[in-house]
Amino acid sequence: MLPLFDSPELPLLLRKVKLLDSRGLHSFSYYTLDCYFRINELIIKRKLKFLTPTIISVEGKYGAFNKKVFVYSHTNEDIDMLQSLQQKELTIYSINKIDLAKETKCTEICYELKSVFDPQTYSTAKKRYQKISYPFTWLEKSGFKIGVIHEFTRDIRILHDTWVKAKLSDSKLYRIMFPTSRYLYCVNRALLDQQSYVIFGAWYREVLVAVRVVGINSSYAYDMAFFGDFWSTPSQTMNYIDIFILKELMVNNNILYFNCGCVLNKNLQQFKTHLPFSNSTYYKYSNISES
Repeated sequence: MLPLFDSPELPLLLRKVKLLDSRGLHSFSYYTLDCYFRINELIIKRKLKFLTPTIISVEGKYGAFNKKVFVYSHTNEDIDMLQSLQQKELTIYSINKIDLAKETKCTEICYELKSVFDPQTYSTAKKRYQKISYPFTWLEKSGFKIGVIHEFTRDIRILHDTWVKAKLSDSKLYRIMFPTSRYLYCVNRALLDQQSYVIFGAWYREVLVAVRVVGINSSYAYDMAFFGDFWSTPSQTMNYIDIFILKELMVNNNILYFNCGCVLNKNLQQFKTHLPFSNSTYYKYSNISES
């Protein structure tokens, strides 16, 4: 298990981060900062700072590549500061458009779950059956069981490490963006805070074949980690497990909106857009030194 840091600053700053309004955006959510940027460690090392009540900076361990500023909202008085930070090799991410150079519009994939599971969303009976009926029938008849994980087991480690090995063997993998240890960290973080996260497991004949970590905030949920046995299970398995979990979140956790995060490659895009979706956007402003 991960260490619980003992610092008087930690609870206060974590509370301040949790209160920031991410407006449903995955990249600005507390869960992304917690699991991907490890804000507990950053706070202890004094590498997470509030520049204003709604602008934070984080400094990772890889130099300029991990120096980032997150702008939840800003005023005209903040522009000079942001321009200066951009010139100091910090990349800026903003929920709203800012008058800065080197702008990129970024897109996240979101589901409105009531729409996903509304039969009227689909134009034909065949599509309704294929998307929101048959997956549940197939999983049950095939012998899959899906439930919530409350403790770390050896099976999780074995599945994760085998998944990493299988992904790394793919010559098409963009390795610099592949999280070889991030998803296991997500599992451990979620187990330490089971009020903020839920971990789903899927078993086939008592063998763990998929793990998914989801951050939950009121009616919003955020996809933090999803790894599974894609190499020996039927090709539709992960999609069907995905649909089952989304239905569980809507029915048992009262989730209305599910944010899958950004699309980084074609395979991931195909997986994330197999259900009716909408796009959420934010803005990236690369640091001035980037060509």
